[in-house]
Amino acid sequence: MAYRSIIDTKVKNNSHTIAIDFIAQYSQGRSLRILDVGCSEGYLGEYLRELGHYVVGVEINIEAAMKAELLLDRVYKGAAQNYFNENIYDRFDVIIFGDVLEHIADPQSLLEICCSRLFPGGILLASIPNVAHISVRSMLLEGRWEYTKLGILDETHVRFFTKKSAIELFKSSGFDVEEIGAVELPPEKVSSMSGTPLNTQFLQHAAEVVAEDPTALVFQYIFKLKVANPQGIRVVAYSPSVSSSLFDIRLRLPLMNWSKRHQGNMRFRSFGNIKVDDLYWGDVFIFQRFGSNYVFDLVSNLKLHGKKVIFDIDDYLLELPDFLNHHRLSTESEKALKSVINAVDYVSTSTNRLASKLKEINSSVKVIENCSNQYEDAVAQHSPDTKITLLISSTDSVRVDFLIPSLIALTKDHPTLFDLVIVGPPSKAFKRAGLQFIEYENFTYEEFKKFLTTLINPIGLIPLDDSVFSSCKSPIKFFDYSLARIPTICSKVPPYIDPVVDGVTGFLVENTLQAWSDAILLLSLDYDLRVRVSIDAEKWVKEFYSLDKSGDGWQSLFVEMAIDRIDNVELLKPETFQVSHIKTINIGGSEFLLPKVSSKRIFKEMLHLSLYKKAFRVYRNEGLKSLLIRLNRA
Repeated sequence: MAYRSIIDTKVKNNSHTIAIDFIAQYSQGRSLRILDVGCSEGYLGEYLRELGHYVVGVEINIEAAMKAELLLDRVYKGAAQNYFNENIYDRFDVIIFGDVLEHIADPQSLLEICCSRLFPGGILLASIPNVAHISVRSMLLEGRWEYTKLGILDETHVRFFTKKSAIELFKSSGFDVEEIGAVELPPEKVSSMSGTPLNTQFLQHAAEVVAEDPTALVFQYIFKLKVANPQGIRVVAYSPSVSSSLFDIRLRLPLMNWSKRHQGNMRFRSFGNIKVDDLYWGDVFIFQRFGSNYVFDLVSNLKLHGKKVIFDIDDYLLELPDFLNHHRLSTESEKALKSVINAVDYVSTSTNRLASKLKEINSSVKVIENCSNQYEDAVAQHSPDTKITLLISSTDSVRVDFLIPSLIALTKDHPTLFDLVIVGPPSKAFKRAGLQFIEYENFTYEEFKKFLTTLINPIGLIPLDDSVFSSCKSPIKFFDYSLARIPTICSKVPPYIDPVVDGVTGFLVENTLQAWSDAILLLSLDYDLRVRVSIDAEKWVKEFYSLDKSGDGWQSLFVEMAIDRIDNVELLKPETFQVSHIKTINIGGSEFLLPKVSSKRIFKEMLHLSLYKKAFRVYRNEGLKSLLIRLNRA
């Protein structure tokens, strides 16, 4: 729908007037290049053009666009995403989204593109209806949600925002909010405008509830935005799954810490959501764990265009023990992984042991240790007169055969002393052994840390074998347990022999029945010892392994890499990626990069084996677009 309006700057309680004032403050009399996205018939752009500015309009309604052509310098007929894809050289001082973002299913993607389409110091203006207006609250109290032709609940709106959620959208898109204007309207005016009557009884109830809320009468917000940290390093991080605990631990949390403390800029993507605009925007690209011919071609092309590339891996996938055969790489996948590791500028990893292995392939390896943050200063509770909770948790298979006999003996000799809690895949082995326990599926990382703080009298058991693969792992579980004040008993093998001071910050035991039994019974029967060890471990991890250490590790690596801004618009041209394993496709107006190989091979290379069948079934039954949407949500 194309909206018509008359510009009258004498009316101050108006979104157009507020936007015009923002532009006047910014321009200081200069002539600006302005992009008006959703320009309708060109009435706002015409006013700005009369002030001496050069105005480009974008309008999807063809009839309205044809009228706007008579008023503006240039008009693109079509969707904004298509405009940006087709006009990669265009840059602006001001970009305007006048009541547009609420009509778009994925406004963040569009806003992220705008970060690189503004001149340095440029501004973005966005007006957005406020779904927390008292008229909407009144309707909800009555049990109504009725779409209208105009107004906050316009039938063409697909997204709804409060002031807080709009600010969150802008921040996650790479912008800082500089200033906020507001248009206030009483509920009666909104009701008349939209043609939706309000029940006076429920309106009165709503008014009583929101009496102290300054946002209740705001009909529309107008945001003035600037690109956040415009000089800061821009990092794009890719992962097989952006919702996995591994991604949180290795990339999301440390890089968010780095971004906040070192003024950097971040974008997190799954491998099913590689957008061409990100390749232009980013200064440095991080690929997590997954190596394939597809990733190798991406890495090679990014380096060809002057970009820096890092491969992050925290497991030695080239030498797996027998109990992890289900993760073993095929010969082709192993070759591809080695090719990617060899091709990147740097490899980031979690331990010195793993670094020494990876240096056999690429000499430029940086150790950025896994670290942890306490969950809102909450800790598990210890009591001298309550059952002990023995906790075993792993997101993947681990060897527990040397621990099971100890637990069988202990529960037999002390049937009322323990509750056994198992999280994740280890539960299968305990079921086979006939042990009784409380079972939980794997949590997300944040959920897991919160879960730890709910336990009463917990003792963390961390069994680990002495394989090369296991020795290269990081002791992150010890850190998480310690910050929740859970005393731990760990196998006396790397990596736990590094951080655990036996008898002080935890206990190290040989993988024998007697050693495990003695340590568990000692901690279980000595309340004072549990408390002392848990407090000492918490202090030690806070001092030496806070998340700041990981954030500083990334900053150190970026400084070492001497990253420069490469504003190479050629990178945005799809033809630059038409190589052996990559093709560019357009879905919903966005450009995506996909492997140019068979669908079965895509899934086998990109997904864990457990997800392969499900992903292929979605692709076969629902098509590629549906699969990409699901991968993006994953």
